[in-house]
Amino acid sequence: MLRSKVKWIILLMFLLQIVSGCSSKQTTDSTNIPPIAVPTNLKAEILSEKRVLLTWQDNSNNEDGFKVERKEEEKDWIQIAVVGFNTVNYIDSNLTPGKTYSYRVRAYNSSVNSDYSNEVSITTPLIIAPELSLSIDENNHVKLYWTTKSEVTQGYVIDKKEENGDWQELLTLDVSSKSYTDPDVISGKVYWYRIKAFSSNIESDYSEAYVYVPLINPSNSPDFSLVGFATLNGGTTGGEGGTVVYVSTGVELQNEINKGGPRIIYVNGTITPQNNNNKYVIEVKNVSNISIIGVGTYGELNGVGIKINNANNIVVRNLIIHNVKDPAIATQGPDCITISGPARNIWIDHCELYNQFQGIDKDYYDGLLDINGDVSYVTVSWCYFHDSWKTSLIGSSDTDNYNRTITYHHNWFRNCNSRLPSYRFGEGHIFNNYYQDIAGSAINSRMGAKLRIEHNYFENVRNPIGSWDSSQIGYWDLAGNVFVNCSGSIPETSTCYYKPSYDYSLDSVERVKEIVTQYAGVGKITK
Repeated sequence: MLRSKVKWIILLMFLLQIVSGCSSKQTTDSTNIPPIAVPTNLKAEILSEKRVLLTWQDNSNNEDGFKVERKEEEKDWIQIAVVGFNTVNYIDSNLTPGKTYSYRVRAYNSSVNSDYSNEVSITTPLIIAPELSLSIDENNHVKLYWTTKSEVTQGYVIDKKEENGDWQELLTLDVSSKSYTDPDVISGKVYWYRIKAFSSNIESDYSEAYVYVPLINPSNSPDFSLVGFATLNGGTTGGEGGTVVYVSTGVELQNEINKGGPRIIYVNGTITPQNNNNKYVIEVKNVSNISIIGVGTYGELNGVGIKINNANNIVVRNLIIHNVKDPAIATQGPDCITISGPARNIWIDHCELYNQFQGIDKDYYDGLLDINGDVSYVTVSWCYFHDSWKTSLIGSSDTDNYNRTITYHHNWFRNCNSRLPSYRFGEGHIFNNYYQDIAGSAINSRMGAKLRIEHNYFENVRNPIGSWDSSQIGYWDLAGNVFVNCSGSIPETSTCYYKPSYDYSLDSVERVKEIVTQYAGVGKITK
């Protein structure tokens, strides 16, 4: 009997040890379950009147997914979605316009939930306003474009006014409309437009924009007089009224420039390093009121460039400048023309500038016309730029921050790679130019530059207009440009409004190719 009791006691103790061990193991395992890091930085963004985009930061590496919860006004939290691991966004759909919603998110796995993220609240709009953009088409009419996020819009109302006038309703369009062209405008005036969306008895806020309708030159004959930024700040006259001299060597040209102005220097011959004391640059430095003008088609700089520095009121016209290379420099070399600040009131007109594009390293030659530093009031007109890797760089780096003001008009850019121009900072006006066979990119607006780009003709051009290669983008105001067989970046809408502070008129864009190829370059002017 005693032996039997002992056996039962031993068995009971064994069972108690097993139960105690299991309980202890369970307690230890529960204690060792790793927590899940809390998702943070929860944000909500309106996608439409009925949709909200939620985004958050995933801070964990052991979650199975995330639970998304929502709370409406005066209601309790409810779980609305479960998304997978590493997911950091969710779109909440079928919401009610005009209501406020709150959201929170937490991570989970099979064992545990994380704490909740921050809460975020957002109110869905009753109706979202469209975003309006304006441009000028090839007929000098105003084209309106708009985009919308709305899911409830039934139509649009467009109003119009002239500068300092009153708003007048222009027309009402149905929801399928995304653009409208207004032909009832007058050249030389500024017009304001605004658009609102409507649905039943609900109306959105207005979206407004304004545009300048440029003057169109009615004449068939080109006007070669000075236009653009070089007309400001007292104008650009060069050596007008001063001593007139003729030169045929680089030594003679440099000596006459060093005498200062007012002086008009006619180049009748070919300037080379050999007749320029083996120098590869003509320096226009520390002087003012100088004109350098080629005679007929005989004014040429072969292998010699011009550098304008600390000089004001300088005119360079009717010169061929090409293949500028200092052999002592392994890569690149002098530009055909450099304008380096400080410099004011410079006019480059009817010149032909070229190096070589195909069959040569991109860094062998430098630019055709580069402008850097504190330079203002420049016009580049009726020039023929061709066969170049690096054509016209404005601003030497992203830190070359000056409010440069430059006009490019009626220039012919042919068989080039890029920089037509590449424009950092400042304000520019680019009109009535012909771009032909451009391999890389044409107009590159960078570092906050504001460019008015209008009535240019682009043919066989890759990336006619865009913003590349800098830490900040630039902007453009587009009007009436034509793109033929082009590819890449071809923006249809403006990203800023900009009107130059001088009077000018435009040639019809249909005539640009004809008149620029006929009249750009040397041998087209008589003085």
